[in-house]
Amino acid sequence: MKPRRALTLTELLVVIAVIAVLIALLLPSIQAARESARRTFCANNASQLVKAVHTYEQARNQMPPYFGTDHHVRSKSSWYVFLLPFLDSEALYQEMEGTDGELTETITTPATPPGPDCQPAVPGIWVATEKFQTVPGTGSSSTSDVSIPRPGFGWQEQQTTVVPPEKEWVTLDPPEEYANRTSPVGDTKGYWKQEPKKAQGNCGSSGSSKKNRTGFSGKYVALNMRFESLHCLSDPDTRQTYHRTYGEMALTNYQANFHAFTVGVKNPWANEATKPARMGAISNGDGLSNTIFFAEGHRVCNPYKTDWGVRFAFWATREHQAFGMDWQGRPNTYMFQSRPPAQDCNSWRMQAMHGSSLIAAFGDGSVRPIANAISRAERSNPDDATPGAIIDWSPDYEPQTWDRLMLAYDHLPVDFE
Repeated sequence: MKPRRALTLTELLVVIAVIAVLIALLLPSIQAARESARRTFCANNASQLVKAVHTYEQARNQMPPYFGTDHHVRSKSSWYVFLLPFLDSEALYQEMEGTDGELTETITTPATPPGPDCQPAVPGIWVATEKFQTVPGTGSSSTSDVSIPRPGFGWQEQQTTVVPPEKEWVTLDPPEEYANRTSPVGDTKGYWKQEPKKAQGNCGSSGSSKKNRTGFSGKYVALNMRFESLHCLSDPDTRQTYHRTYGEMALTNYQANFHAFTVGVKNPWANEATKPARMGAISNGDGLSNTIFFAEGHRVCNPYKTDWGVRFAFWATREHQAFGMDWQGRPNTYMFQSRPPAQDCNSWRMQAMHGSSLIAAFGDGSVRPIANAISRAERSNPDDATPGAIIDWSPDYEPQTWDRLMLAYDHLPVDFE
């Protein structure tokens, strides 16, 4: 019997090459199937949010506030908080209705007596002979209404012009004395009548007490929770929480369209002044099938000023919920970005995370992709992240298809499939 011949090096290399080719052919299909599954998952999340809005409207006779108050839940709560009872989270909602605050324990340090070498501190006495004061009758402040044009609607904004008052040094006669000082009084000139001295030696302590945080009450109880229904797996940032003053806070990939959820807004700076919209008004206006309710965006969008641009699930202010308005509370119809890198993410816009198409959920419950080639009034490039880049609009501010899908009450036809 002849011995079995082993594979030659050439044959082994051929086998490895065939396997590598098969992997190369299969890998794109696997990645495409994975992304398709992610797209379906993310679209289903958005659809569930629209259904919850419909259920809320039937129960409360209005849509949920964009942010603000609803029953016992206070300001700075997001639309998601108000939808919790209609997303199988009634118990969490009831717990969040409690008084907001920290749960603490007090740690006390007892007082200690002074030692024999203690030399107590001596407070200073400052005598002011001159004072830097405002000149009477100088300075002014005036407020005027300024019209800010936006696609599809006008916007009135108050602009204040301030002329600072003049100041001058004034001699004080008689001079003014300030006791118990450790440093000179600001905006004055003078001298020490009695110089302050620090304590020397072992002068003991008066004791102290401090509060140690042990937990939270009210809406803060949900800070560390994870919500898969708010997470789109195509987000390039894998974080589900972001550290803020109060701890790790839950994030969301889904943003509500400001125009669909509010009506009659007079002062966006006051969260409680955001009046919720009615579903019937949208139906009689542009129609639910032509109005975007929710769209996707990055959860952590190029944070500015510590956490502005981070989209918190429960904590809602203009800096964290800004789809259809800017950080000043002014409405807009800014175009979405197409898969921007983290450093170029603009938190005033939505971000397409599935190729160049944005997943948007409409008022009728349908979820449709919107291509970045859609017509829009904005002429500037939404993916331009250059600091100070100007938002450029068409000269006549005529709303196009993207603008009309965002605006809920413009009563303009929409040619969108």
